[in-house]
Amino acid sequence: MKKKHWLMSFRKYDTDEDRWGMDFLKGGRSELASEFGNIVKQYPSTEKLEIIKAVIESDNLPIEYAISGLYGWTQSGADLNLILPLFENVLEKDFSNQEVYITSLAGSLVNQDKTSLKVINYLVKTSLRFKNENAATFVADNANTSINGLYTTAINTLHGDAVNNLLRTRDNSFKKTIFDTVAYILENGPPEISSRNLLSLPLSQ
Repeated sequence: MKKKHWLMSFRKYDTDEDRWGMDFLKGGRSELASEFGNIVKQYPSTEKLEIIKAVIESDNLPIEYAISGLYGWTQSGADLNLILPLFENVLEKDFSNQEVYITSLAGSLVNQDKTSLKVINYLVKTSLRFKNENAATFVADNANTSINGLYTTAINTLHGDAVNNLLRTRDNSFKKTIFDTVAYILENGPPEISSRNLLSLPLSQ
């Protein structure tokens, strides 16, 4: 589909249909967003970036479409520097129901030679949310990656994921910010997130 057709579809499917069971995504916003992300992954192009930009700049199109498109771009092998400005603009929107994807996107964008202060600030802020987030464990412990089961707990929290992504930062200009954040978490954070940091540190040095 061309840009105008995608945008028309986004306007038509601006909510998820209220359905029961396994079929609840069919025909709704989430299914279309997923499909758009897959298309971007397979066929990254300037036009796809223009579509994503149009969604971000719109006041009446769900930001989920832009986020899915950006996520697809990170999976495509295309130049991630091209989506950094778009992602920074997304960070200024209400993405409260898409934070798992936002944190993953941030992780991809800091794993480049150059990133931005906005992305780093988002990961720092999210990393410090251990103060008001409850961890949930739902993956079996592994003796090679667990300190008394604590690593499993950390990996299933948004703040734990944010810290792990923060430690992937390759831009040395943010080295002090990252060090100070991790040091604070190691001293004041819950045991599960501290254990994850300790396990990640040797891999990120």
